[in-house]
Amino acid sequence: MICLYAADESLFEHNGLGILDNDLKKCRVEEELNNLYTLTAQYPLWAKFGKSIRNGMIIKAPTPNGDQLFRIYQSKPSMGMLEIHAFHIFYDLAFNFVEDTNIVSKSGQAWLQQLSQNTQYRHPFTFFSDISTVAGSRVVRKNCVEILLNTSLDNSFVNRFGGEILRDNFKVYFNRAIGENRGFKIRHKKNLKGYTANIDDKSVITRIMPIGFDGLLLPEKYVDSPRISDYPFPRIGKVEVDVKAAVGENAGAKDAVPLNEAYTKMRTLIKEQFGVIDVPTCSYEVDFVELSKTKEYADFQNLETVRIGDTVTVSHDEDGFYVEAKVIRYEYDSLAGSLLRIEAGQFESRSSNNSINQQRSIEQQLEDVKIETSNMVQVAANGKNTIYRGIDRPENANVGDLWYEPLKNSVVLKQWSGVDWELIPISDQNLGNVNVNNLSGNHIDVRRFRISSGDRDILYVNEVGEVILNAKRVQIDFTDVATKDDLEKIELTPGPKGEKGDPGNDGVAGRDGNKVYTSIYEMSANQSGIYLSDLTPIANPANLPPIGSIVIAPSGKMYPIIALNPTSTPPSYTAGALVGNIKGPQGDNGQTPVVHWAYSDNADGTGLTTSDNGQRYIGHYSDYTQADSTDKTKYRWADRWAKIEVGGRNYLRNSSFVDGVSYWQNNSGAEQFSWRSVPEFATQLGRKGCIHLYSNGLPLDSLGIFQVIQDMQLSEQEKITLSFDVVGREGNDSGLMVIINNHLFDVRQIIPASSIRTYSQFTKTSLERKALTFTIPKACDAISVIIIFHGGITGDVVLTDLMLERGLVATSHQESPSDIADRIGVKADQALTQEQLNLLNERAGIIQAELEAKASLDTVNNILKQIKDMKVADEATWAKVEKDLITHLQRVIKIETNLGDQAQRWNAVDTFMQVSNDGLSLGKADGSSSMLFSPDGRITMFSSGTPVMYVDKGVIHIDNDIFSKTVQIGRFREEQYHNNPDINVKRYVG
Repeated sequence: MICLYAADESLFEHNGLGILDNDLKKCRVEEELNNLYTLTAQYPLWAKFGKSIRNGMIIKAPTPNGDQLFRIYQSKPSMGMLEIHAFHIFYDLAFNFVEDTNIVSKSGQAWLQQLSQNTQYRHPFTFFSDISTVAGSRVVRKNCVEILLNTSLDNSFVNRFGGEILRDNFKVYFNRAIGENRGFKIRHKKNLKGYTANIDDKSVITRIMPIGFDGLLLPEKYVDSPRISDYPFPRIGKVEVDVKAAVGENAGAKDAVPLNEAYTKMRTLIKEQFGVIDVPTCSYEVDFVELSKTKEYADFQNLETVRIGDTVTVSHDEDGFYVEAKVIRYEYDSLAGSLLRIEAGQFESRSSNNSINQQRSIEQQLEDVKIETSNMVQVAANGKNTIYRGIDRPENANVGDLWYEPLKNSVVLKQWSGVDWELIPISDQNLGNVNVNNLSGNHIDVRRFRISSGDRDILYVNEVGEVILNAKRVQIDFTDVATKDDLEKIELTPGPKGEKGDPGNDGVAGRDGNKVYTSIYEMSANQSGIYLSDLTPIANPANLPPIGSIVIAPSGKMYPIIALNPTSTPPSYTAGALVGNIKGPQGDNGQTPVVHWAYSDNADGTGLTTSDNGQRYIGHYSDYTQADSTDKTKYRWADRWAKIEVGGRNYLRNSSFVDGVSYWQNNSGAEQFSWRSVPEFATQLGRKGCIHLYSNGLPLDSLGIFQVIQDMQLSEQEKITLSFDVVGREGNDSGLMVIINNHLFDVRQIIPASSIRTYSQFTKTSLERKALTFTIPKACDAISVIIIFHGGITGDVVLTDLMLERGLVATSHQESPSDIADRIGVKADQALTQEQLNLLNERAGIIQAELEAKASLDTVNNILKQIKDMKVADEATWAKVEKDLITHLQRVIKIETNLGDQAQRWNAVDTFMQVSNDGLSLGKADGSSSMLFSPDGRITMFSSGTPVMYVDKGVIHIDNDIFSKTVQIGRFREEQYHNNPDINVKRYVG
């Protein structure tokens, strides 16, 4: 499924602005390894999104690597078709900028991470790499794409590390190699359509002369390739290597090595190039059929697939052709979901060409660290201490802080003791970054242990054994893991009972407490207000609780004793309520929460209103303020249309009955039922046309109209919506039934009689719009739309502006595309008729000339009559008369021919030549397209009534020109590049 999204869309799990599949004429994706990743498509301008597609919008399309996002950068409308060109979303990084960052001795992952964190603005891309070798780059004012892939930049990622890029939407992988051998085979007489092999060995070198620093040569001068015998003669080339020998002036150089060691290093570096520099460059362009997309292989789709970087096998037994190579380019049809062609061949990562001079010693890397690295400060994993790095002595340090200080060819670790920085020995020599594939041994002794990523500690163990772990996710794979519950279930054998310990010391004495009374009290009848008085004891009346005691009433409420009356009979006391005596914490003010709603056509709430006018996005928030806020950031916005399907194309012909009842039929021949197009009704309703359904006052049931639609391909469970304007006449109470039928299913929707509104004033305001949605139970390619009277009651209604479309939402009425096309065709026929009239006028001129010639023939006929009379008079002179007659007839035929030719010439002169004071004009009489020969010798060409070119004094002047193929000036010719029509090239043609 190919979807269109707005330029600022960030979520792509939904269908965006809409689906393009149904109308797209072409959609192809091309990807080249470590090179361009593009999409080209053709979309009709008359289709749903033809006039709304803009540069910057995003297209999601299927590729061999799943659905990928492409951003449109060029859209060219031409002759009813929109040609779309888009780059993979990865190229958004080409517009982000790295001002200045110094990447020092980092692995591929760390290198990419630092680059990502130093762009001019934040981006949604995440980088990954499995390259473990280390390298550094100083990146100054470069965009992200060029610093990753530009092979002409010495400090680019591909030059420093090599590797191959895999672009998966917002995830970017730059690994040592991508792809795999999935067993994909292309064979003759199976799926191979054609192939072209390109094998180029002009760059092959089989004998290399390495040249070190200051012209250092090997004693034997050359190193031979194992493939030297594959060629009729050695192919010799020289290669400069970064090796300096400690001889002569370089004897004391710190980066120099002993002479024999230098020779060994030179030989090793050259041998590393064999397998690349001594083999031909090969590529194979292959056209094939992807079997996973054919019916015969429908059950084996996972067996026949290929992606960029994969290794494929191509064989043609009759040609003796067999090759196993890496896919370095492909072309994919996103509409069909299949590969069209691939190019397989050798792909050299740049590191293989440059590795000779890119490998540097640890000493050189440490020297770069000292020169390029400024002081860096990092917070330790315990959150208390600071870690310093750099050549400057840290100030204001705290006890326990660490300092990694670069010294000559090593980096030492020091710790602040409170007085001075004390050296912490780690090993005989600390080399800073040590990169190993495997580290093993009986034990590793370190005082502290730290694992970090960039400037953040992941795992830190200090001297006392405290472990600090900072991780978002931890995965532990053990065969047996004992949990706390497991340990609790273990049955332990009790050990011997220990000796009784000494008694502990007495605790601090507590303060005296009030007595607790268990007497039962009952309330007297005179309690009132917030105080409860005269609680009379019914047990132990002489043992009254003291003032301040708390008593519990039978209801369970507690009351303090605030007064005693021991002289009363029986003795009594007064209890007060706890309210007001012991205060609790202040509670929240009671407020009424208010929910606020807003609506907008933009996802971020721009242009919000508090009234629902059908906008796409709805926002809400709640507070205790009655007034609605106009601040769009307070609202949480949601897309109301995310699950709504909308069609927009009308499948009903003559839906407004402008052409009477064309395309509509009556489902019954009953004379009582009347159906007709009434122009005066349409005028009263303010519409172009309408249809009147009338039962002539009789209760007719199941009578009405229908239309058969042949060009609507419907799938199972698809939704379609029928909408129309309807009004009843003459105060009737009509009922209608709408049926969608294809003889396989019968979906019915009743419009109750009460919903057909009747009005005494028959105007456009009385029309009511109805919309009905149907679910298609079974796929079909033709349906009937039937509208009939229902309910056995009289019917008198007017219908207009019917709309049948796909989806759940009824849109405003529009004509069927077929009706629009017919109307355009009628206009074209009118233009053709005018052209035919012009031809008839021309023909009339010719006929007029022929009539004049016939008039001359009448004269000849008179002569013949006279000759016949003479023959009767004188038979002797007949022979001479016959000869004269032949001569006259020949003259008459010649006159007729000349008259016809002259008529055509004069007609052409009258039509295409005009003479005026400005000169002679050749072309159309209205001057729209013509050439003017002026008396002063100037020649001017006109197009659409405007001069576009003139020739004057030996010089041609052209205002606007388009050269469809080539332009040559002197010995240089400019033409389109044959592989890309969007690029022009200049060639020297001699």
